[in-house]
Amino acid sequence: MRGIGQTFEAFLQNIDYLHWYLMSTAFSGIQSPSFRPELTSDREGDAVTLNYYSRRDCCSGIVTGLLTMVARCIFNIHIDITKLSVQKEMVSNRPMVHVRFRITQHPIGLPHIGLNWKKRWNLSKLNSSHKNTGMSVAAKLFGKIHPYHIVFDRRLVILQTGVGLMKHVPETQADGARIDTIFSMTWPEVSLTVQNIERFSNLTFQFEYRKASDKRFFCMKGTIVGMTASAEAHPAELANAPLFLYLGSPMARSVRDLEKMSLKISDIPSHDSTRDLILLKDQRNIEFDVMQQLEKTTSELAGTAAALQKEMRHTDELLHSMIPPLVAEKLKRNEPVQETFDEVTILFSDVVTFTQIAASSTPVQVVQLLNQLYTFFDHLTERNRVYKVETIGDAYMVVGGCPEMDPDHAELVARQAHQMIQGSGHVLVPNTQRPVQIRVGMHRYWSRGGRYSRSEDAPLLPVWRHSQHCLQNGVSRAGRSYSHQSLHLYMPPQQPAVLVRASWSDPSQGEGHDVHLFRGRPGAGRAGGS
Repeated sequence: MRGIGQTFEAFLQNIDYLHWYLMSTAFSGIQSPSFRPELTSDREGDAVTLNYYSRRDCCSGIVTGLLTMVARCIFNIHIDITKLSVQKEMVSNRPMVHVRFRITQHPIGLPHIGLNWKKRWNLSKLNSSHKNTGMSVAAKLFGKIHPYHIVFDRRLVILQTGVGLMKHVPETQADGARIDTIFSMTWPEVSLTVQNIERFSNLTFQFEYRKASDKRFFCMKGTIVGMTASAEAHPAELANAPLFLYLGSPMARSVRDLEKMSLKISDIPSHDSTRDLILLKDQRNIEFDVMQQLEKTTSELAGTAAALQKEMRHTDELLHSMIPPLVAEKLKRNEPVQETFDEVTILFSDVVTFTQIAASSTPVQVVQLLNQLYTFFDHLTERNRVYKVETIGDAYMVVGGCPEMDPDHAELVARQAHQMIQGSGHVLVPNTQRPVQIRVGMHRYWSRGGRYSRSEDAPLLPVWRHSQHCLQNGVSRAGRSYSHQSLHLYMPPQQPAVLVRASWSDPSQGEGHDVHLFRGRPGAGRAGGS
């Protein structure tokens, strides 16, 4: 709003242009009001009579407040607004409110600036050596400078047009052609009459030409001023002018709009800023299309990256189900994974009478039984920080202290074994509906893990999955030392009894548990603990 005019009077004169621009771009279809200021003089001095036209009869108070704030905040003046009259008029068979305001201004801390923007300057004093010769422009030259102008009289009969209208709207060259029969006025949305031209003189008038027979279309915008037939006379007021001059230009915002009207850039006068606006609009459209394409590509790349991350997570989950996560990360970094663990504790369990259960149940029931049982065991391994080596049929193997070393591996595996025995009772045999019984054996041993081949092309075959082959003696001993209700742990004679006692508490059971580890002696058979 600060860029509309240098003075408050210029602001009032150009409000209608601001409304036209907003209505034709961002707020199309909205009915805007019209403002037409007139300079008046009375006993109180110079003032402005503002003619306000609106299809809404309740906005005059809002107009008063807005103009007061604009004058104070933008132009640093104080204005007094007095409502002179309010009347309703019929414009194009539609009611419209016409309010007349009287505006006087008082500067705030600045010298008074006169309201008379139509002051006549005496040029004879500035250039006394040259005599006013009454310069004029030939009609042919004027038609080239303004190829889309129209001169018409108060009967709306066309008297003269520019060369552009001669080419694109030849109907204007017919004798007695009327502007209101050839063109329809699309803005303001009133009928094309002399009274409406005088009423909305500050507006930008839009004329549209359509011919359905040959699909011709032409639209232009411009202003209307009054003129006289004498070349030496000054431009006349619209209310007293015998002739009207419409200075227009094609209504186009892009090259596509020009194509609809069969126009080229060269058809627009070089002094008309429409040329620059069209080129700028096309440049912005190209930049916007490129930006949209970049955003689309970025979105697709983001989606591809998200899908890749999802697949990588699935791959990691599959890999971690085969080998420990720590070993998997080392393999990804191409680091050696061959390690030796001085002490580990092995747990081996199976289901009691699994052969009879499988024989008397359907395959689906067997799968559901093992799935329910081993899902619970897997949850325990995560909670007890032990590693599940493998499941084969009803056999379930767990190791503690490997691949991540933990000095409390025996205690963790013992807790795992105890919780497995207690928790397995919640799983029922399909046919008998009796609790499942499992056998659990534990053994403390040494372990070594790595990969079979050093060849870069050879597949990585971690031996973590095959610990039972490297630990045949330990696994066999653990498999033979099983029990239904108590834990029996076997320690080979060559191993020192480093762990004498392991104890833990089970919050779910509200009680503590102790396991005693004994070193085996030749011929001693099973060594047990409770």
